[in-house]
Amino acid sequence: TPDISRPNESAWNFIQNKTLEFQKMYGFDFLRSDMGSLNYGDSQRDIHANVKEYIQNKSSKHFGTFGECIFRDRTPAESLKRKNYDIVLGNLQYKSPYECDFVDYVKEYNCNPNLKITNAIMTIDSDSA
Repeated sequence: TPDISRPNESAWNFIQNKTLEFQKMYGFDFLRSDMGSLNYGDSQRDIHANVKEYIQNKSSKHFGTFGECIFRDRTPAESLKRKNYDIVLGNLQYKSPYECDFVDYVKEYNCNPNLKITNAIMTIDSDSA
């Protein structure tokens, strides 16, 4: 069983440095934070927040995160309150605005007034479609 009580420092350093190298080489200004809705309890154990802060301190203060936060089992959005995402791709991509629970899904993302949500008509990450 992996120990998730603390970050694996060498792995995190590797990810930070490779992301920084890639950012500098290609001029990327954001990171898509896959599986962003995972809740580790605090930002110290959130790799996406850590990488964002690292890049902002080392290279680009405008570097942002695009968090993928899919609430498949309608989990409360508590984990998003501690995230520092600039925008999130929610599970609205699987919902039609005409479905009766569409508004309820939108409200789940309103836990953090700084979050901007986006909707996608098509996604290649369509394992739920």
